Amino acid sequence: MQFNIKSINDIRTTNVNSIVDILGVVTNISSVCTIRRKDGSEVSKQTIQLQDMSGYNINAIFWGDNFNAVSQEISSLCATGNNPIIAIKSARVGEFNGKNIITTTRSIILVDPDIEEAYTLKSWFKKEGSTAASTSLTTRSPFGHQ
Repeated sequence: MQFNIKSINDIRTTNVNSIVDILGVVTNISSVCTIRRKDGSEVSKQTIQLQDMSGYNINAIFWGDNFNAVSQEISSLCATGNNPIIAIKSARVGEFNGKNIITTTRSIILVDPDIEEAYTLKSWFKKEGSTAASTSLTTRSPFGHQ
């Protein structure tokens, strides 16, 4: 699978509704919640905060049941103190309380993908990234801080 990865820094100037590929380390994860749509149907939602070497972080919003298995895998890794690397292919750039990344039915999410950029990011995070300051592109988050 080929990725055309944009850094989180580049998302700042990317047009809303653009489709992007993104790679980040999970630094925070919300609980799955259920949202009632205007039509009365319900959909699951989970927010994951991603950080990369650009000095920025962004919220990635997983919508729908398509991502339940991936969400469980990410949650399990985070619960054991690991910070998995997530690659999202074909995510949509959104803007609600700042910029965010939104999964669609076409999105593909890989946890700890076997690509060079993921190994580089993992190494950076272990050496310095876990304590490096980052600026959030999302101004309000479900994680209790801004």
